[in-house]
Amino acid sequence: MKKFKGLIGTLLIGISLLSLTGCASKEDKLIKALEKTSTIKSLSYKANADFKFSGQSAQEMGGFSGFNLELTGKSVTEGKTLAKSQANIKVGVMGVSTDLDLIQQISLDKNNTDIKMLLEVPEMLKAQAGSMFQNTDYIYIDSKGLDKLQQMEKAQNPDAKTSENIDINKIGANAGNIQKSSFLFLKDYTKKDGKELIKYTGKNPVTINGAEEKLETYEIKLNNEGLKKLLKAYVKDEKRVKELQDYFTALAPEGSKENEKINVEELNKEIDKMEDIFGKNGLLISFAVKDGYIVQQKISANLISNKDDINFNLSYDIFDINKNIEIVFPNKEDVKSIDLVDLMSMFNGAIKAPLTEGL
Repeated sequence: MKKFKGLIGTLLIGISLLSLTGCASKEDKLIKALEKTSTIKSLSYKANADFKFSGQSAQEMGGFSGFNLELTGKSVTEGKTLAKSQANIKVGVMGVSTDLDLIQQISLDKNNTDIKMLLEVPEMLKAQAGSMFQNTDYIYIDSKGLDKLQQMEKAQNPDAKTSENIDINKIGANAGNIQKSSFLFLKDYTKKDGKELIKYTGKNPVTINGAEEKLETYEIKLNNEGLKKLLKAYVKDEKRVKELQDYFTALAPEGSKENEKINVEELNKEIDKMEDIFGKNGLLISFAVKDGYIVQQKISANLISNKDDINFNLSYDIFDINKNIEIVFPNKEDVKSIDLVDLMSMFNGAIKAPLTEGL
């Protein structure tokens, strides 16, 4: 059934990502490092992700073979209710690169999430968009604007299922519950059925922000057989399945099929017959620990889908841990910005104009 195929896909992504933190609990030092890393109040980071494609999709896209993504930035948590981050994002495709800055602020107050973002308009886009971004440096996005866009979408197509009734705060709470229970599950799993999942690889040379030193390292390896085994063990527990159901219900628009009750027996059948997603190299995740913190994660994955092959590599370093880092979110009025709602209204008007010309 299509519903269960969608659930399997979400589980594959969710469990694989959660395993980046939970599975490491086999090693006491790494458990403590994970717990300590979660308490960091400020940090700087560098990340590099590389995607390479081959097969039918690459041929259909005229030889497009992948892209590279680089991020450098910093983040700060102030108290229990406010988080700020600032990043430069660089994207490279087929020898052409562009970069932009992103500043965001997330505030939690009495279970209400308030999001504010300023996204820089790349010079390449300015050159191609004509007057649309004249005297504009940033696109401004906030929670109220996102609500307006949902209302606009509903007004344009009343019969369409939109995200209008999706509760973001509830989604966050449900995702938190899944992460907590998954941590406990994987902690127990690596002591019993998944004893070979984690490997301590000793002290090795590791370069963090240009400086090399010897650090304690760990790695996780996962293949198709191991992933199926992991997924089937996860859905054995009724509480975990109920948490997944709550998450999908909160995530899906009202009336969607994702709100139907998960049938564990059918879910296990789907896991048994699902096609391989990893190629011969599978998934490899490595960690480096310094001063009790996880300061580097590297992920290498060989993914296959029908006639396509994707190789993915990610390296993520953190440094300047708990140092005095300041991030100031500017007032909307103090920068040359356009509200996302206004931008979408302009964009929709530009599309509709040719249809009405000559009438």
